[in-house]
Amino acid sequence: MKYIIANKVIYDSDAASLISAIDGIDEEKKITKTANRILSILIESHGKVVEREYFLEQVWESYGLASSNGSLNQYISILRKTLASLTDIDDIIISVPKVGFLISQDIEVTPQEVVEGKPKSPPLKKMFPWPVITLLIAIALTLFIDIYVFNRGDSNPRYKNDTELFAIGRCQVKSWGNTPGSFNEIIADVIGQLSPYINEQCSNYPALIYVNLQKNILHGEEGIAFISFCPLHEKEIIYCDSSYYYNWRLK
Repeated sequence: MKYIIANKVIYDSDAASLISAIDGIDEEKKITKTANRILSILIESHGKVVEREYFLEQVWESYGLASSNGSLNQYISILRKTLASLTDIDDIIISVPKVGFLISQDIEVTPQEVVEGKPKSPPLKKMFPWPVITLLIAIALTLFIDIYVFNRGDSNPRYKNDTELFAIGRCQVKSWGNTPGSFNEIIADVIGQLSPYINEQCSNYPALIYVNLQKNILHGEEGIAFISFCPLHEKEIIYCDSSYYYNWRLK
């Protein structure tokens, strides 16, 4: 799939390449498989925060590779420099401290049109990025309503792959990706430690509980944990109370 980023560069996810879309400038830069997987996820999640844990699982662990936040930071830095060299825009990829990364909503990302078998680039437009501080405020708000957006059927494929795990009273516990049922007891223990009053809450009203754990936690080691408690009214999410935990270990 090909995308136009900031009306200045063509990203070809199949070829793992970034090509200048500016007339008269013939420049192409190849990126590694790892960097390509990261950029592809960012493009698919354009304007939304992608959690560090999700990158670590999808870019490294799902391929049988060891993951680390240091490696993720390094590849994000490489992608930033590569994109900046082709677009003269430094803040295409935004960092959300201790949470993750996103491609700014102010950066236009569009699938490349094809006319008679040849790619057609959109006309160039001058970009005016919003101040970074405004972006961070918007990101913080987005983080709290993210789960609500998931429930409405967002186009991001990541949010459509939730798996029902088990029930706690009137609450349904869900996770992203494929989590073996053999870990349900451990996940229930994690939820109990992260939310000590969960049994009382789930006995009073229905809710969805989204939980996502780094694999390290399931094996008794430190890792990243995410939990979101989302009360329901007539099967619709009212709000979500979400929390991230870093270097957390099951007691």
